[in-house]
Amino acid sequence: MTEVEDLAQEDLDQDDVMLLDTWEEIFLWIGRSANEYETKEACNSALEYLRTHPAGRDPDTPIISVKQGYEPLTFTGWFNAWDPHKWSVSRAGYHTSQHH
Repeated sequence: MTEVEDLAQEDLDQDDVMLLDTWEEIFLWIGRSANEYETKEACNSALEYLRTHPAGRDPDTPIISVKQGYEPLTFTGWFNAWDPHKWSVSRAGYHTSQHH
């Protein structure tokens, strides 16, 4: 796990699972190309992160999974600039990349 300062939408890697710690909750952002192993291990990694955090975190801190293209405002609000059209989602549920 690598810490990123001043996380921006561009830092979210669609081939990976990213952890956003807001202190009140932890978000696991799941990129559309993240493999099944990474997706399954993400929750374990988040639990381990809480358990070993030097500030003595509450082990019951909520862990919320967020899928790429379906980010709620509670997640996007942590970013200075969030482009809701960066990743568009078709009606069939397939993800498509949109270029401007």
